[in-house]
Amino acid sequence: MHKDFLDRHPLKGERIDDVQDLLGVANDMDRERSVCTWYLDLGWTALFHMDVHVNPANSVVDSVRVYD
Repeated sequence: MHKDFLDRHPLKGERIDDVQDLLGVANDMDRERSVCTWYLDLGWTALFHMDVHVNPANSVVDSVRVYD
């Protein structure tokens, strides 16, 4: 299910401000590791935990990891 979401909304290469416009404010942020975490309910039966790593030099997403 999360694959469908990421296929429609690729986050890698996006500015973190644009990701926050799409998803809202992150549920958690680890500034030391530059990781924002969202807990997403995409309207199905599962809640997704998504970690987005942001390059601190340019505020661009360089990786996304989803746990379902």
